[in-house]
Amino acid sequence: MTIGSMHALKDLGLTVPHDVALVCYDDFEWADVFEPRLTAIEQDVKSMGRTAVDLLVDRIEGKSGPRRVLRTETIYHHRNSCGCTD
Repeated sequence: MTIGSMHALKDLGLTVPHDVALVCYDDFEWADVFEPRLTAIEQDVKSMGRTAVDLLVDRIEGKSGPRRVLRTETIYHHRNSCGCTD
């Protein structure tokens, strides 16, 4: 979605971050290669996967219990596509 958004903004003649601030979700290794460098929110996908497997095993074993909301931590990678100063 990030790359598609960047293409669409370019097609509209808009620049990041001068006209539009851009923050992507799910940081990736080459976010620093883009110009501007992409500001990103990183999810801990390994933790999410472990939690999902644990919940599934509990449900299979009949130990799922009441419904609950689980949240995982995120990491903010401040780069220059958001238009904020460092």
